[in-house]
Amino acid sequence: MSQESPDSAPTRAELEHRLDAARHELQELQAQMETIKEEIAADVDSRWASMWRTPEVFDLKVSARLSADERYQSLLGRAREAQREADSAAAELDRTDGESS
Repeated sequence: MSQESPDSAPTRAELEHRLDAARHELQELQAQMETIKEEIAADVDSRWASMWRTPEVFDLKVSARLSADERYQSLLGRAREAQREADSAAAELDRTDGESS
């Protein structure tokens, strides 16, 4: 967190740093989420032998397992926060660009 006073606006460099940090965190979280998704898909694949198995039903089973996985849900929440931070920093950068024009 920056040491700025409530009345001072963040500098362009601070906003760019916030944006880069949020994007980096988002990429890391997405990679972790993908790893969990692959693990769950492999588990579903190894345990499920059914004549009703279609790609669509397989995807639904994986999605259902992901929605019940605490690790995945925790990462998903953190990814949403990182996305909001990135969006906020990008919007502030756009405003500062507009003010300096």
